[in-house]
Amino acid sequence: MIVRVIKIEHSLIIQELIMKKIKDFLCVTVATGFFSGLIPLAPGTMGSILALLFFLIIPLTTTNVIYLIVVSIFLGLLTITRTEIWLGSSPDYRDGTRIRDQ
Repeated sequence: MIVRVIKIEHSLIIQELIMKKIKDFLCVTVATGFFSGLIPLAPGTMGSILALLFFLIIPLTTTNVIYLIVVSIFLGLLTITRTEIWLGSSPDYRDGTRIRDQ
């Protein structure tokens, strides 16, 4: 009986860790524009290209633009804390080097 309880608790802990990793990965994916902001060469340009591709897919009506702005702000507020923890506290530094195109 005790061994079964320990196995159940162990599997629950593993499930929680896996879910945390998945949440972290999704938050970083959304916050960095599907990792376009982490590309070493011109990350801002790559993010802009991704945004242009996104806007080519979605028809530009006033309602769609308003929805995109509201959803973007909401997703940014939801993902920023986990992303900051995952990437580090300063977005200007990666591996001890400063990003030069900003």
